[in-house]
Amino acid sequence: MSQPMASALIEAIDKAVKRLDVEQLSREYWDQNEFLFIPQFLPRSVVEECLVPQAQGVKGELNRNYIPGHKKGGSVSYYTVMEKAPRFLDLYRSKAFIELLSRLVKAKLSLCPENDPHSCAL
Repeated sequence: MSQPMASALIEAIDKAVKRLDVEQLSREYWDQNEFLFIPQFLPRSVVEECLVPQAQGVKGELNRNYIPGHKKGGSVSYYTVMEKAPRFLDLYRSKAFIELLSRLVKAKLSLCPENDPHSCAL
């Protein structure tokens, strides 16, 4: 993915955060037992152009897990995300996104160390 696509994603995140009523969302977050869903946080075109292709590109890298009667899922390692899906790291590292999350949870959040293999995964 190109640098212009990264810039477009970061710009879209900044705009998305600015349009939110963070105080209302924070109340919803706490009222819903620390859960929040923001419909259409990013424009569909940005998701389809910047994130979907990278998510599709790492499908083969999924580490599947299954606990009978409890859960089934999968994840993609931080190192694979770093190499093959860097737009997700642009979202994860976005200053506006981190500030939004910090305001929602009423705590200062920060990034995990760059050398932490569990810092960010899909």
